[in-house]
Amino acid sequence: IEKALPIAEKYDVRICPEVHAPIPLKGKFVESYLEIIHRTNTKYLGFNPDVGIFVKRLPRVLLDYHVRLGAHEAIVRYIDSAYRDNVSDAARLAAVEKMGPNDMDRQLAAMAGYYGPLDNEPKDLLPLLPYSYNIHGKFYEMTEDLVEPSIPYADIIAVLIQGGYAGYINSEYEGQRNTQDAFETDSCEQVRRHQVMMKRLMEA
Repeated sequence: IEKALPIAEKYDVRICPEVHAPIPLKGKFVESYLEIIHRTNTKYLGFNPDVGIFVKRLPRVLLDYHVRLGAHEAIVRYIDSAYRDNVSDAARLAAVEKMGPNDMDRQLAAMAGYYGPLDNEPKDLLPLLPYSYNIHGKFYEMTEDLVEPSIPYADIIAVLIQGGYAGYINSEYEGQRNTQDAFETDSCEQVRRHQVMMKRLMEA
């Protein structure tokens, strides 16, 4: 990437690796890019944070989907609770194995490690915002009262405003993959709600 920076500058293109779950904001992935940015003083390398790194509870649509496909409700409840309690991947998987799981239980137990990590906090974005040129507004479900139950959008938007972020936020809806087996999903309505929610939070 460092060798590509002169070409990026020539063609006025920014290179922005996505900071996606389960990448920790305080870790080698982010630090390695910050080191290049600071050493070269480039304006052509930055970040594309995905707010899925701030998932505080597993998406409800994900849990319901696994139950419909045969996961045990008691095991699903444990996995959901273990995620919110920040139980390690190894401990969570080991505990599930003792509960008489089926394949869907095991799949969900493994997938829980693809979210967060829980240690990420919106305020941890502040050092990255001067170098963030786009943000993926990930969401899994928008309720009728304009809430995303898994992601603390109010805190995220407040941090973006505090940090002076002026770039784009893309509505990135991923919940439909966990609902379309059961009912027709109005993805356009979900995106509309997400846009209205963000607008209201920005105004607030």
